[in-house]
Amino acid sequence: MHTSILSAIPVLQFNGPEETLPGARTLHAYQDLALNQFQSLVDTIDAQKPGFKQTVVESGFYDKRDFVISPEIWNLGRWVDPAEVEYISKFIEVAIAAERSYLGQEVFETSPLWTVNGECFIRPRPDGQSPFKYQAPQLLGRLSMDFLSPYCSYLSNGQMGEPEETATADYDFEDIEKLTQHFSQALAPVDKQWNQLKMFIRDFTRHLVLKVNPAIPFSCGSTRTYVGRSVFCNSEAVPEPILAKEVVHESVHSFLYMLEELNPWMPSWEVSGKIGTNDPSVRTGNNISQVSFAQAVYVWYALIN
Repeated sequence: MHTSILSAIPVLQFNGPEETLPGARTLHAYQDLALNQFQSLVDTIDAQKPGFKQTVVESGFYDKRDFVISPEIWNLGRWVDPAEVEYISKFIEVAIAAERSYLGQEVFETSPLWTVNGECFIRPRPDGQSPFKYQAPQLLGRLSMDFLSPYCSYLSNGQMGEPEETATADYDFEDIEKLTQHFSQALAPVDKQWNQLKMFIRDFTRHLVLKVNPAIPFSCGSTRTYVGRSVFCNSEAVPEPILAKEVVHESVHSFLYMLEELNPWMPSWEVSGKIGTNDPSVRTGNNISQVSFAQAVYVWYALIN
């Protein structure tokens, strides 16, 4: 039951001890799925690059549950062609090196590194010196705000659903502190007074990406191809209560994407796309697909609670 769409109803009421909520069980089941997917991918790569699996196992990341549900790692196993052996193996090796260095473990990597959720930039130093580390700002004790990582910078207008002629870009470094304060103040009531909702956001938003585009209004979004990643654009343009509401909104979408992976409950996105966008969004008024409309009903229910 905790992997069916019916389990969403008690989860989105945000009450009761967090560890007993169905949301925690859904996350655990999704971690199991992602772990099996990652290990299968490593085994496939090892068949063509003998010794690769041993390297991953010895790193301690072959069964690292939080690592395998990182949106970038999930995407690698779910959506990237496994025939791309060199790309996948290099990505995993560099990602593990970054995570190990972030944890203070010794790694033999001379190039700069970014952790896969944009938490930390690491620049190795010569002669055994400790590496330089930039720690991204954090919200709710764990959720890092990614302004600068390559996983933030590579996002194109097309990937964000924006017209190519507009100029989506990274924030300037001097804007980071002001925007961090804006998010922190927006989520302060959640952090101080609503532990169930706080844990829900921490569990289901794994990567928060911040972008800027002066040609468009505020926007935010998430996608099933990078489950757990929320992208916010022009966040300074909206007041704190709306910003907090949209953080919850995107966390609910990520939760529903996980449920969909565990136990599909709607027509596939491909089938829904063929049906067309005939249902008006309550939030924007734009016509959206059946799947998006069904998800919007659960988002609305969560926000009411």
